[in-house]
Amino acid sequence: MAAGKQIGEFSLKFTSITLTPGPAGSNLLQANCEGTATGFGTILGTATFVGAKSGTYSWCSQAYLDDGEVVTGAGPGAYESVGKHRWRTQGSVQISDGRTVPTEGEIDLATRSWTGKIFAQTRVPGFAVRPDGCRKAGLGLRDVRLLLSGHQLAFEPTHLSPERRHPVPGRGFTILAL
Repeated sequence: MAAGKQIGEFSLKFTSITLTPGPAGSNLLQANCEGTATGFGTILGTATFVGAKSGTYSWCSQAYLDDGEVVTGAGPGAYESVGKHRWRTQGSVQISDGRTVPTEGEIDLATRSWTGKIFAQTRVPGFAVRPDGCRKAGLGLRDVRLLLSGHQLAFEPTHLSPERRHPVPGRGFTILAL
């Protein structure tokens, strides 16, 4: 169940489906869709599914708003079988206007349809990472930037001029709730 208040619905029809070989002997199913969504007008999109009865999918779309504007959306999701040739979906779409909207839906193979609900994004409490020793040095959270490279953390002081900034490997850090 998606968190947040329902803000709309979507109704899509699959217009074409293409199957191609996928990883580990699976199939990739690419489904082109068209339809409508509350607040987004006409939607054209492609979902790429990995797995048969359950798995993951990625979504890529373009929405033609009623006011003439166009926004794009993309994001991941998961699906599971809920009956004969029916699948429940849960996804998250990052919209080009900066919003992220969670979705829940159901795919029906017999009618080649995908219908569902759109939810408002729920805010998750934020956090900050502060390298140990910052407080002693008189540095605040805005004075240090966290750098992540592979599995290694480093911290870079932001109060220095760019030519004097050098990442310092993170030996210890504190996670702060905001």
